Amino acid sequence: MSETSVSQQAVYRARPTLRLAGQADERASELLIAMCVTEAEGGMSSAELRFSNWASTADGAESGFEDGSRLALGTAIEVYAGEETQPREIFRGVVSALEAEFGQGSPPELTVMAEDPLARARMARRSKVYTDMAPAEVVRQVANALGLRPTVQGLDAPVGTWAQLNESDLAFLRRLLGRFDGDLQVVGDELQVAPRAEVRRGERVEMTFMNPTMMMHPMHLHGHHFQVVAIGGRRFSGAVRDTVIVPPHAPVTIAFDAAQKGAWLLHCHHLYHMATGMMTEVRIA
Repeated sequence: MSETSVSQQAVYRARPTLRLAGQADERASELLIAMCVTEAEGGMSSAELRFSNWASTADGAESGFEDGSRLALGTAIEVYAGEETQPREIFRGVVSALEAEFGQGSPPELTVMAEDPLARARMARRSKVYTDMAPAEVVRQVANALGLRPTVQGLDAPVGTWAQLNESDLAFLRRLLGRFDGDLQVVGDELQVAPRAEVRRGERVEMTFMNPTMMMHPMHLHGHHFQVVAIGGRRFSGAVRDTVIVPPHAPVTIAFDAAQKGAWLLHCHHLYHMATGMMTEVRIA
């Protein structure tokens, strides 16, 4: 589940291209104004795409996406980026919501929300028992039932009985993999599952906090002191501390030596943020 660049060239056409219902859609690609693709731990990637809903034609102008457009609820959508000759898929999913906006004195816009194929894993609850199986085999069975190709690293032990009790397939997989510090993502039509990587003791580690909210977040790391080495993309040799305030919309990068073996909490110091899930751990082996 490693990430790579969408191109090996230093300069290339960065404008994404779109495919709707499996076919290239030149109009949708040209009318795209902005997009945001979000990938989260525990699966479920989503995409938000904003289009101009006003297209120029030889006879003047017309609505970009009429009622008969392929850009509709349930439409399969693929987003490609990188070199025009070898575009790389960066998102594949299904349109799940549409929002039209008609601003005064500006062209109308259409916002499209889409979710990856793992979305159907949360659509229904079920109860099922998996007997005498390793976690990897359970993942394979669930993936096959969802029409996804499983790619599983590790998780071949322990063999046991695993119960899915009135919960969606996604909730069950997250709960199962959480016991083994595993993560899942959908890439294309593959369900990729693997343990999270551990930091090795003695390594110098850099970590970047991203804050897309309008609030400041004081991020605190247990067991270590770190140095602030960049704010907003500007690198410098900053102070050594164990807590740093991450301002709105400004990435903050820290660096520390992984000296203490164990699992160390990393969390926001606002207790109500921590209580609602803004907390993880750094594992040092």
